[in-house]
Amino acid sequence: MKVLVTGARGRVGRRLVPYLKQKGIDVRTTDVPGIYPEVSVDVEVDLVDREACFNLTKDCDAVVHMGNYSNPYPKNDKAWPQAFTNIRVNANVFEASHENNVSKIIFFSSIWVMLGDSFKFYQSTPSSWETNKLPFRPNKHATPGTPYGIAKYVSEQTLEGLVRMNPELSAISFRFPFLAPPGCLNKLPNFTNDRDRDELFSYLSFDDLFKLLSLALKKMKPGYSVYFPASRKNKKGKDPEDLVREFFPNIPRRNEGEQLTSIIDISSLETDFDWVPQD
Repeated sequence: MKVLVTGARGRVGRRLVPYLKQKGIDVRTTDVPGIYPEVSVDVEVDLVDREACFNLTKDCDAVVHMGNYSNPYPKNDKAWPQAFTNIRVNANVFEASHENNVSKIIFFSSIWVMLGDSFKFYQSTPSSWETNKLPFRPNKHATPGTPYGIAKYVSEQTLEGLVRMNPELSAISFRFPFLAPPGCLNKLPNFTNDRDRDELFSYLSFDDLFKLLSLALKKMKPGYSVYFPASRKNKKGKDPEDLVREFFPNIPRRNEGEQLTSIIDISSLETDFDWVPQD
């Protein structure tokens, strides 16, 4: 299998590529010129270039697309221009993949698709999660309220539409929470505060992320799916029941009397990919 990895110089990409290669996957890497030049890639290109995207995706079986501006903060004069660029880049990559008969696309979306109004978690208004049930299923929820989140959601819809045009295509949008690099896990409670409530105190370790991507590349089926991959644990390091009593006391449970092992439902990931997070 030949896999194109975009954004290969980023903090995730530079670690993901060696992992995939160790799994025996033939990887083609790309990123924009000028950033992190110490990390080598096969092709330096700006994905705004539509023709370049067609050349990149030729002869590839799958695409893992991470190559976006990461700017979730709305009070920034670059937020909207970068959001529009992300939409354009994503459309280019998806269209080129379709035209070149790439059979699998994995899109790095974000929890920001679900965070609601800009910086709602800094305000006193009720969280949009209040309308959900425990354990939460964030992949069923979309209320983007920042330029970054809106761009991710628009791109999710674009990818879903592409699958409707080509039902044989296998495509996934992973709405990732905070991705915790090695050495960070034991420090999470130290820099987590109550404002992380709207993010459900969620995180995913790099190790669990890489295992999931490897499994998804092997097991994903035709059609379009959205997932929210997260650890069964939480940033607070608390027992799920204690976390619920403190931060989500009025949220009903899907099954009355159920003892929670996590506040987030990842059962679809376990079923579809035999994936169980360890960290």
